[in-house]
Amino acid sequence: MKKNDIKNPIKATLISSLVAPLPFVVMVLVNLISMENFQLSIFIQMLGIVLAIMLFALPFTCIINFVLVLPMALLLSRINSLSAIYLCLWCSLIAFPAFGMYMRMFNGGPTREVDFLAITLTTLCGLCSGIAFCRIAKIRLKPHDLA
Repeated sequence: MKKNDIKNPIKATLISSLVAPLPFVVMVLVNLISMENFQLSIFIQMLGIVLAIMLFALPFTCIINFVLVLPMALLLSRINSLSAIYLCLWCSLIAFPAFGMYMRMFNGGPTREVDFLAITLTTLCGLCSGIAFCRIAKIRLKPHDLA
């Protein structure tokens, strides 16, 4: 086994799929709590809506991770360039187009506007997913050639 082999690739892919929407969920909940007329009943209803969104997004996120993230990790490993930096950058880059595809399916068509908050939030979601993948798969920060 090489030094830069991926440990637990399936487990890393599945758990990183769960982690991906967490920044979005946190932002929604923080916005809800910071409202002037915050009520616990609205918060509980919003938790149900957020759970429904996550359950709908989870299969899509799993597909993206199995189709784009895991093969990239395996490719980087094969060419001895596997590093957490490269993989997290890849996850951050693919997050916004993946979110665009998700919104296209969810809305029944393309979104009309692209705002800075959406780009930032989806990039953060991709970065969180990449970090989770790298931690679970025990991927080093730098390729072993550069260490």
